[in-house]
Amino acid sequence: MDVKATKLQFIERYLKISDETIIKKLYQTLNEEVSKKKRLPLTEQENEAINKGMEDIKNGHTLSGEQVRAKNKNEISRLDTMRKEIWTETASNEYDQNIEYLF
Repeated sequence: MDVKATKLQFIERYLKISDETIIKKLYQTLNEEVSKKKRLPLTEQENEAINKGMEDIKNGHTLSGEQVRAKNKNEISRLDTMRKEIWTETASNEYDQNIEYLF
């Protein structure tokens, strides 16, 4: 049997199903199989990173969303302070250079 005929036969049988559980299971299976085909192969390094992350989760080495947000907020504050310091220093140096140029 060719692919086209198999598809038609499947569709005909699918349309006759009235059990919602079976329909959901078929839909889920189809999505999982299609997703597997779409996935790109991972490098060894990517697989190692995933495995390490899974091991961390298993060992409880995780942070809550609240902890991550707090950590990011602190980091953003620190970076913003650095940016302001650099900008102030740069602006001050440019001002000094412009003053020297005028005189």
